Amino acid sequence: MHRTIIRYFLIIGRVMKPGYPSLQEIREMLEEHDFSISIRTLQRDIENIRIDFVIEIKYDPYQRGYYLDRELSLDIDPILNFMEMTLLAGTVYDFLKEKDIVREYISFESEGKVKGLEYMPKILFALKQRRILILSYQKFEEEEAYAVKVKPGLLKEYQNRWYLLALRSESGDFRAYALDRITDVRVEDETYPENDIAEIKERFIHVIGVSQSNAKPCTIDLTVTSSQWKYIESLPWHSSQEKIKEDETSVTFRLFVVLNYELEQKILGEGNNILRIEPQGISDKILARKN
Repeated sequence: MHRTIIRYFLIIGRVMKPGYPSLQEIREMLEEHDFSISIRTLQRDIENIRIDFVIEIKYDPYQRGYYLDRELSLDIDPILNFMEMTLLAGTVYDFLKEKDIVREYISFESEGKVKGLEYMPKILFALKQRRILILSYQKFEEEEAYAVKVKPGLLKEYQNRWYLLALRSESGDFRAYALDRITDVRVEDETYPENDIAEIKERFIHVIGVSQSNAKPCTIDLTVTSSQWKYIESLPWHSSQEKIKEDETSVTFRLFVVLNYELEQKILGEGNNILRIEPQGISDKILARKN
């Protein structure tokens, strides 16, 4: 699967560039990266990219080549980011077998950022097929892992850590499982209906992080210093983020999100860079936590 993802990644990258490449040109590009495949296999790859990732690669008869149809595709950037993360997982997993290479050439800020990513292929398979998973999961405060049967609903990344959002099969309770705390994954033959996990997908559209909250999403306006806005703009807090006002010293941006623990911590972490929070009720709540 690792090499297949690399091939998909290269194909998508090639058709995103100007030039409308032909199948033969794409095939030659793949050969330059040590992928020797037939035209028929390449056509199958393009079809699988459409089915698995909702990325439409189409043929333009006037240009006599292929292009990426962005209007019919999902947002391409997060998909490419996910592919890069999957490729990194495979690369790191291979390198971990060569401890001397890892020690000499790779410096990790923390080990937790790469742990658990090797389970992504199994989890993705279960998500696509709506299959039950048996996780071996070890909490931070526990010395031993325990087995839990779950209905996987969504993979979510937050602050360089990946989480599996799922429902416990027996109780129906929602849980967020950090991939770096998973020690084993087993895919069961048992399946579950889409309706069982539809709520998870809907719930987290407007959520920063993975904490649950019974609150409904609302509009929150944050005014920050102009210098700090440059950092926030380069690493957006949420997909709803938009700049709504700017002057010589400050920028006001808007979020449509649920107020939960992670958002409160992000705001508090900005310290004096946050000049104003609206509406007032949310401002009072966050200031009360600070005090």
